[in-house]
Amino acid sequence: THNVQYRLREEDGATIIQFRHTGFGLLTEENRKGMPLGWAYIHDHVRARAFADVRPVDEHQPDFEG
Repeated sequence: THNVQYRLREEDGATIIQFRHTGFGLLTEENRKGMPLGWAYIHDHVRARAFADVRPVDEHQPDFEG
């Protein structure tokens, strides 16, 4: 069983997200080796979602995202 928690805080006008991963049970060497790739995947997707709605909608600007 694994659990990932996150906390948000404001620092110098920016939002900081801090992750904490805890687990219970067998963690093989193969799992350990894959963790950096897994964390990179999580970070990339959280970053993409965090910035997805940042810009205001402007009906006069074309949508370049699709």
